[in-house]
Amino acid sequence: MNQTLVNDNCPYRWQYRIGGHVTVEPFFRRHIFKHPRSSIGKLVTNGTRCDREIIEFCKSTPNLQLEVSLDGIGAAQEYLRPGLSWPLVEENLKMFDANGVNFKIASKLHVFSVFSIKELEQWCATNKYEMSIDILLKPEILTVSNMPYQLHKFVPDNYKSLLDNDINLDCVNVINDLDRLHGTEITDVFPQWSEVFKKLHWKNFHELTMINNEISKYVG
Repeated sequence: MNQTLVNDNCPYRWQYRIGGHVTVEPFFRRHIFKHPRSSIGKLVTNGTRCDREIIEFCKSTPNLQLEVSLDGIGAAQEYLRPGLSWPLVEENLKMFDANGVNFKIASKLHVFSVFSIKELEQWCATNKYEMSIDILLKPEILTVSNMPYQLHKFVPDNYKSLLDNDINLDCVNVINDLDRLHGTEITDVFPQWSEVFKKLHWKNFHELTMINNEISKYVG
């Protein structure tokens, strides 16, 4: 999610984090084209790039496993990958499909995508796209098991068992920081989160913690 823009007039993020490690979009600067094709196995892409050259590369690379990293559709995916255009990603996937490129949708389940995963599953089924779902384990602060208690009732029934492992870290400040960085509001896309932000102290949790730490110096 922590992504970096490059100054080349391209609106897409080319570097992002998946499960705690940095992933570079392989089709952005096309650095992958320089690798021996026989050594290429799985490629993870965010779906923002597709043209004839990329199509030919995918079709001519033996044993290529192309995984398109999506955790939602529409506004949900645009929120999770700031700078991404969902209509363009959708068109790119149609182009991959129409040209016989072997790919699947690879999704991660975390505190954001747990509310968009059902819609994504239905969209994949409608388009007959293969899909896999992995449970995000790192960083723990963004795992489903670290959901604020106000949101537990919104978690789909088949994932409620993930809530049993209560980690109790502060993901709210992380979300606030990301929203400030990208100029977004999580409640615009995932209205379930309004249940958390109805209580103002969650918005100011970081500031209150700092104040509490200062006071503790003088109170024995």
